[in-house]
Amino acid sequence: FYAVGVVLYEMLSGQRAFRGTSTQIADSKQQVTRLVPSGGEVAPELAAVVSQATAADVGERLASASALRRALAPCEFADAACRRICMAGDTCMRSC
Repeated sequence: FYAVGVVLYEMLSGQRAFRGTSTQIADSKQQVTRLVPSGGEVAPELAAVVSQATAADVGERLASASALRRALAPCEFADAACRRICMAGDTCMRSC
């Protein structure tokens, strides 16, 4: 579920997780222990899910879709309008 974590990171941060040539990207992936979206607009619970999904140590990663679903459960949005905004790919605000 590493790739899902990378996609979540890119959606939340608005930037690519890794940049450069194929060789540079491969080198970067070897050096990064996990991706953590930063900034005050990403809820800490959601940042923690991305971090766990992108852990370099396979034993620390989310192991299944069920595990990912459980990890995301605290990040559910009570407001349906906010959910639609967030699902459209916009950065989810903590206030939602």
